[in-house]
Amino acid sequence: MAEILPVSPDVIHSELEAAQAIISKWREAVSQGIPGVDTPAGDEAFTRFLTEMCGELLLVSAKCQALASVVGEGYGG
Repeated sequence: MAEILPVSPDVIHSELEAAQAIISKWREAVSQGIPGVDTPAGDEAFTRFLTEMCGELLLVSAKCQALASVVGEGYGG
């Protein structure tokens, strides 16, 4: 008997693409230099960069955890 996923492959793909887009954004941003660390900038620019990066990476990690949990439920995970 074939297993049935709790979400469609299209949704899995879409969620993984969204996570990848955010990670790619921050890989590029860090490679261009962190304001106030790698490039000249004030404390406000550093705080804005760090706050946004941490917030978006937390969203990605939660999204990945939720996706793994939902997909894993279909296989006893």
